[in-house]
Amino acid sequence: MIGHEEIADGALGRWPPASFQYPPPGGPLEHPRLYKGFTLTPRTFQVRGTGLWTLDVTIGRLGSLRAFSGPDLYPNERDATVACWQMACRIIDASPPDSRVADLSERT
Repeated sequence: MIGHEEIADGALGRWPPASFQYPPPGGPLEHPRLYKGFTLTPRTFQVRGTGLWTLDVTIGRLGSLRAFSGPDLYPNERDATVACWQMACRIIDASPPDSRVADLSERT
C-alpha cells in the first residue's frame, strides 16, 4: 500500500527515472538521498522473527515530512532500501502530481 492507497504497477510511470542513480552492487547505501529537491529517507525495519524488511519511507522538503508505507517485504535491508527510494520517486513523479506531496513543493 502506498500512502494508504493502492496504485497499480506501472501507474506512476517509468522506473528508474533518468535522474536517479542506483547504488553500485555491494556498495554503501546513502541515507538520506536527494531527488528533485526532496529528501528521501528509508525507514525500513526488520520484522521480528521473519528476517524480512518493510517498505517504509519519508519524503521531506522545506521542513515538512510525509510518511509512506507499502505491503511488500524484502529479504534484506538493501533491497528494502532501494524499494523505498523507488516508491518515493514514483510518488514525486506521479502525473498528475500526487496531492500527498504537492504541498511540500510550495513555500508557504
